[in-house]
Amino acid sequence: MRLAVVALLCLALPAHAGHLRVPSDIDRQLARLRAMVCKPRGAVLLSIAQAAEADGERVPLWTLTIYQSGAWQRTVWTAAGPRTIGACLSGRQQGFIYDRVHDIRWHTVAEPRCALALPLVTTYFARGKQRLVAKPCDPPLDDASAQRLAEIDAVIEASQRKAVD
Repeated sequence: MRLAVVALLCLALPAHAGHLRVPSDIDRQLARLRAMVCKPRGAVLLSIAQAAEADGERVPLWTLTIYQSGAWQRTVWTAAGPRTIGACLSGRQQGFIYDRVHDIRWHTVAEPRCALALPLVTTYFARGKQRLVAKPCDPPLDDASAQRLAEIDAVIEASQRKAVD
């Protein structure tokens, strides 16, 4: 992959006769190339949406969508309207998430854990299919699947902090 990026950079960079390319030119070209490659488009690897149910309607609260391109987007709805942030995952992060999504079994345990019934609905889509619609008093995901989702969330949080810094 790095060889392909270097080859594309060499083709994309203008050749200045007798001048060496300075690192800032390479950095700009690499950033432009990353932006072209990592866009929120194509197949969705994982999508999680949480909504509140009110009067029989679902009001969106937040969504997280991770694309196979390595891009991710998180949208949060507030009183001021939706706010979307996103970034690109590194190749290592992308592979980690891909493996975790494929490891999730999407099984629920027999006993629901209901302390307080909130009007929330969380919908999970993975690899092009709706996998689970969960409400607070429904049986929760098995521990291994819940752990995989927590690991994915930790990677997205780290990517978000890096993008904001």
